[in-house]
Formats: sequence, C-alpha cells, structure tokens
Amino acid sequence: MPKNDDEENKVLAEQIIRYLDSHPEAADGPEGIAMWWIPRQQHKESVEKVNKALDYLIDEGIVHKKRLHNGRFVYSSVKDKKMDD
Repeated sequence: MPKNDDEENKVLAEQIIRYLDSHPEAADGPEGIAMWWIPRQQHKESVEKVNKALDYLIDEGIVHKKRLHNGRFVYSSVKDKKMDD
C-alpha cells in the first residue's frame, strides 16, 4: 500500500498509462476509468483519486481531456488522434 497521497497518485497514474498503452484508442470518464482501467483488486478506488491521477497525467502531457456535448469529460491518450478537438 502506498505511504502517501503523492505515491498513491503516481501508482494510479502508472496503471492508467499501462491501460492506455494496451488500449491506445480507449476513452472514458473518471467513473469508467476507476471501474474498468484499474486492476480488479483496486477497482474500488474512489473517483476523486482517479481524478487526481488524471490531472497529473494531463499536466505531464500524457492524457487528453475532452468535454462532451452533455458536459461530461472523457480522457484518452494524447496519441489517440480521434479525440483531438
């Protein structure tokens, strides 16, 4: 178990990166990411923790955030050309 929030954030970010590496066209919201992208034994991670990891990945230029017509956001790899605005 990670010792602090920063370490836990980095672990979640690494899991999201691994998922995107395996599924380069994947895109989902924080709830879906928490449910489907994080290993099953950790799928109960809170959406708040996933959001922090996603913010980190956006800042690092690894993940792209896009607002949908309904106001919700989806996140995807910056490599995924389909998600470009």
